[in-house]
Amino acid sequence: MEFNSNYYDNGYDGGYGGPRRPRRGMTTGGIIAIVFIAVIVGILAVSAILPKGDSNTPNLPNLPFFPQNTPNEHVADTTPKQTVPTPLPTTRPAVAFDGVAPTITDMYNPIPDIVDAVSPGVVSVVNYKSGVAMGIISTDTIQGTGTGFFISSKGYIITNEHVIDGADKIMITLSDGTELQAELLGSDATLDVAVLKVPGNGYMALKLGDSSKARVGDFVVAIGDPTGLSLAGTPTFGIISAMERSVNIEGKSNTYIQTDAAINPGNSGGPLINMKGEVIGVTSAKTVTASYDEYGNPISAEGLGFALPINGVRETVNLLITNGYVLRPGIGASLIVMTETYSQAYDRPMGMLVYLVLEDGPAFNAGLRADDIIVECNGNAIKEHEDLTSAIKAAGVGGRLSLKYWRNGEYYTTTLTVGDLNSIGDKVYNNEYGGSFFNDEGDVNP
Repeated sequence: MEFNSNYYDNGYDGGYGGPRRPRRGMTTGGIIAIVFIAVIVGILAVSAILPKGDSNTPNLPNLPFFPQNTPNEHVADTTPKQTVPTPLPTTRPAVAFDGVAPTITDMYNPIPDIVDAVSPGVVSVVNYKSGVAMGIISTDTIQGTGTGFFISSKGYIITNEHVIDGADKIMITLSDGTELQAELLGSDATLDVAVLKVPGNGYMALKLGDSSKARVGDFVVAIGDPTGLSLAGTPTFGIISAMERSVNIEGKSNTYIQTDAAINPGNSGGPLINMKGEVIGVTSAKTVTASYDEYGNPISAEGLGFALPINGVRETVNLLITNGYVLRPGIGASLIVMTETYSQAYDRPMGMLVYLVLEDGPAFNAGLRADDIIVECNGNAIKEHEDLTSAIKAAGVGGRLSLKYWRNGEYYTTTLTVGDLNSIGDKVYNNEYGGSFFNDEGDVNP
């Protein structure tokens, strides 16, 4: 697992510097902002950042593993006061995904039939922020644009969460130019999926396929709004380059379908379609940097797009429609395995090294800071990331964990209340002494 710094969203500037999903900031003028935050949120524990070497001749950095003057900021045996945000309960009936696959008349070149049949079910999504000009005039400013598609003839639409994030108003533009205001039924920031609803019935719903049956080399078509509304409904064609590609974007790891079909800012939330005219994925991100030259200048990458497999999206969408939310247990920290090699080399205990902590998240409120090492959870030794992540999942949102951790030569205990990843936020706590072993790109400092 690497801290990726070469992914960008298809249309949203979040104000950081590295990988991002498509977000606001892309107006129809098409300004691309590459943004990144090198933090793994909650239960996403990473081990591969630390190089693995022979225990007798370890590949170790030259600088000390930790600063020696890290202040003790936390009092032992403290049980912090902590509240867990809980979404308002919602109960709605399940919705039938009633899309119908198109009829293919030309088996040698099915793409025109697919595009003709599917395009009416693909929509433009516009994210508006409300404001007041001159103190008296209400204004709506476009924060960003993206794509979505109907999954039900009754007006239910899928898009990416980052496309509608922070919106005060969401407008949908149909393929015939009709504009409708959409209601946000629910969103899941971790998977990056949102469900919208527009009034009325009889919409052209797309057929949801089975992404587990897709194969590397299959032809696919993506339809969306590259650069915004001015190029709405643009189809692009390619193949599936990889299945189950694990990618970390903005600190959230998901499994993606990789494709070389052109994906650009504004495509976010659009469908990835197989040659039967069925949706097998939701386009979400692409790579813009392949590597760097000898002078540190980025070398651009082409044909590296990513789509969320529709099978996983379908499960989340069902929960968002019926409940309005998806609870995902997490602690709001980036955690790295402290291997036996490093434990012996630096005379530190084995466990989970805290790399970064999110402000006001469960880990922060429990007193954990960068460079702490979690050695026990509920009395059980922590040696692999599964030891901790399984405990977090078992506790669930609102559950409590008893943690023992090492800091600057001493051991402390604390009680942590598990939070919801979708409610924790993404602001990193920056303390002067923390996280010194890694640079901003997540690489070991030389």
